[in-house]
Amino acid sequence: RMACETMVLLQNKRHVLPLDASRYAAGRRLAVIGPNAADTLVHWGNYYGNPRHTFSVLDGIRTKFADPDAVIYYNKVSELVSTEQPNIQQLLADLEGITDVIYVGGISPKLEGEEMRVDYEGFKGGDRTSIELPAVQRCTLRLLHEAGKRVIYVNLSGSAIALEPE
Repeated sequence: RMACETMVLLQNKRHVLPLDASRYAAGRRLAVIGPNAADTLVHWGNYYGNPRHTFSVLDGIRTKFADPDAVIYYNKVSELVSTEQPNIQQLLADLEGITDVIYVGGISPKLEGEEMRVDYEGFKGGDRTSIELPAVQRCTLRLLHEAGKRVIYVNLSGSAIALEPE
């Protein structure tokens, strides 16, 4: 109940949500991509106990889209932060014929916490030095939009993230 009460829908341009699972029957494909899509640790936060089981966003979508003919394409695309840009041309080739893309990004306890040995752009020693979404994720989202994909962005973050212009 608490998890449901903490979700916030920031925008729903063109009324993309809620997704209708029946739209993805009979071979129509849906893409679930991004560095947090298949991660379960991101749900735990920085201070956590030992949950018996954690579902990733990808697991949850596969459960809801249980039609055996529905194809859910998954690709991590990039790490949460990276100096290397993903192979967008290959990604777009893989997404050929897929209109709807769920991009699950943000940050995770792997990047921020007490006195961590983390030194990436935007992060230093477990602290944030920038409120922006990591550059590799911003670039990927921009290129998906430019390619004409309907992008549903799911932000999994334990702290504030600036989402302009995303």
